[in-house]
Amino acid sequence: MKNSKIKNMLLRNYLFSYIIIIPSFFTSIIIILLTTKIIREDTYKILGLFEVNIGSVFLTIVIITFLINGFILFFYAKYTSNKFILPIEHIVHVINTFNNDDKTIRMKNTTNNEFSIITTTFNNMADKIQESELKKDQLLEDKRQLMGDIVHDLKTPISSIKGYSEILINDDLDENQKINYLNIIYKSSLRLNELIEDLNQYSNLNINEKIYSKEKRDIVSWFRELVIEYYDIFITNKFILDIEIPDISVNFQFDPRLLKRAIFNIFENIIKYNPPNTNVKIKFSVSDDNIVINIKDDGIGISPEYKTKIFQPFFSIDKSRNSKSKGSGLGLAITSKIIKHHKGKIFLEDTNTKGTSFIIILPL
Repeated sequence: MKNSKIKNMLLRNYLFSYIIIIPSFFTSIIIILLTTKIIREDTYKILGLFEVNIGSVFLTIVIITFLINGFILFFYAKYTSNKFILPIEHIVHVINTFNNDDKTIRMKNTTNNEFSIITTTFNNMADKIQESELKKDQLLEDKRQLMGDIVHDLKTPISSIKGYSEILINDDLDENQKINYLNIIYKSSLRLNELIEDLNQYSNLNINEKIYSKEKRDIVSWFRELVIEYYDIFITNKFILDIEIPDISVNFQFDPRLLKRAIFNIFENIIKYNPPNTNVKIKFSVSDDNIVINIKDDGIGISPEYKTKIFQPFFSIDKSRNSKSKGSGLGLAITSKIIKHHKGKIFLEDTNTKGTSFIIILPL
């Protein structure tokens, strides 16, 4: 009889057993919705030991289940927000700010593996974009500076030619004065022509790859011939030479005409800015798969703050920019371009004594 009562209880209130076995928030809801029987507030005596109000027990379990799962959902939602939603909001904020021209903003590092990949990728991309923007700005500034220097350097000889020509036309001058003014006009025209030629070559070195005509030949014998060609100019200007070129043969692919121009520019620079009796040492060597050319003098030298700037176009240590010995201001800039095109580098070596030491390194 007792077994029959229990059986009837379970048949009419079968949901009770499911709640006990599966106390899940979502399962509870599903079970309640699927209920087709009304659980009555009947009291049963189970096994003759105690009485159970089935409806009350079921309702209590359901409420407890809802509360437990509610707390679980609350903390899970909070955890999800901290782990996913907040990082996503941060990523969106950083991207929007970056797009609004703040190229300095970066994403914060996160311990979340998925977002750390996004953070690293974005920050690397942002660094490259910012570097590109800075280079672009510097290039525009260099172009503005270059145009200003070009205008200034063109105006100087043109003004001299114009001024002295007007004097020759309008004034009564003796023969010596005429010769003197004509000589000034002639020198100004030479400077103007030098400037135009250097500007043309500097421009071509930047934009025209066809200007280079490389050939493979013995660079050691070529360099020896180059030094011999300039030897008389050094001697005429009373410079003292020390030449060191090894008796070897090194085949190297280069443009003989342009590389000659690059080295002659250094020679001209040494003669132009140093007094007579300056010692000049020219050394050619091969070391660690590199050709090394060292052109060193013990002249007036260059201040450390100018050592990197002298290869910039129109840079002049002489701030007056009107020195009689001043050239186009493009010589060493042209030299640097030519050396770099040969995948080499040029720089001024630090010297413990006075003078300058140009180092050219060309990879074999």
